[in-house]
This record gives sequence, structure tokens and C-alpha cells, in this order.
Amino acid sequence: MKDEKGKIFFPKGNLAKDTLGTMLDSYGISVDHLIVYETAPNQNLENLLENEKLPDWVIFFSPSGAISSLPILKKFYSENLSNAKLVAIGPTTKKEIENLGFEVFKVADKPNPEAVMEALLDN
Repeated sequence: MKDEKGKIFFPKGNLAKDTLGTMLDSYGISVDHLIVYETAPNQNLENLLENEKLPDWVIFFSPSGAISSLPILKKFYSENLSNAKLVAIGPTTKKEIENLGFEVFKVADKPNPEAVMEALLDN
């Protein structure tokens, strides 16, 4: 039986994975998970894109960002979307972009702004 090492309150979004909670639990740390926000697509995205030109780069910071926006981007930019360079913040987001049928140009080495800048500058 593991010793009780403490308790953690973990406020998170509805799409958060339980990786950290499982790891902490394996170390005897009790985790109270509480969903404090929900990730939802912007219902106004199509209107926002109406007058926008195809960007050179599109950076995705989450799988849900890719799921919510790539189908709409494809609708607006059609086959030209393949001309935009898609960048993922990490391997999970990269996998989701590829699952949606798109090619990822770059993946940040770490999930932080500095690594995203390195990916953008290293082309």
C-alpha cells in the first residue's frame, strides 16, 4: 500500500488527458480533477475568415485547435491550403493534423513559444 503523500487540486479543461493524474497517483499523490473550462470551437470562424487571404503559416497549439479549424480552412481555401505551412506545437497535435489528412511542415521540439519560433525560423 502506498503512503499518502499529499493531495493536489487540478483545475483543467474538458479535453485534458489524464496522464499527469495517473502519474501522480502512481506516486501516492491524490489528485482531485475539476473541469473549470470547456474547449469549444469559435462559431464565428467562417465570418472571421471571409476577407482573409491564405496565410503563409498556420500554427496549431492543440489537437482541438486543428479539429476545429482545419475543416473550415479547407472549405475557404480549398486545395490552396496545401500552400500554407502547418506547424504543430508537439507530437500529439502533429498526429491530429495528419489524422485530418494534412501534412505538417514543422513540429516544435518543445511545447513553448521559443521552440515554435525556432521551428518557424528553421525553414
